Amino acid sequence: MRSTATRVCVVADGAVIAEHARRFGRDALICDPWHYLSLLKRESGALRNGVPFREWELPVAIQLMRDRILTQPKGDRAYVELLVMARGAGLEALQVACELVLEGRVVTAAFMKTAHNLILVGGTGTGKTHLTTALGVAAI
Repeated sequence: MRSTATRVCVVADGAVIAEHARRFGRDALICDPWHYLSLLKRESGALRNGVPFREWELPVAIQLMRDRILTQPKGDRAYVELLVMARGAGLEALQVACELVLEGRVVTAAFMKTAHNLILVGGTGTGKTHLTTALGVAAI
């Protein structure tokens, strides 16, 4: 562990694996949910009961999609996969995909029944992967 006046870093094998703004005071538990994604991949049930996730303030569209996904069979695992992808592409891309799904402005999964292909076109970082994931989750 390394710390400065403003930052605390956790280091393993010479690489920084976690970094937080330093907080002063007592009796405060500070958790960054992104650091627990590897645990969620193994134990998706921690999503509902884990301290880092109960108080995680997410954009409203993502909260609504979470609530919808978690009511489905294997919804915990599907939602964890969305979070894993959001970690790489950014929470904003996931938010946009969720907003599109909630507004009903996206293609439904009906194209799968007739075995048609779906091609999404757009530049890097426009949410194509998140949109396809949201469609897949909606199809489950």
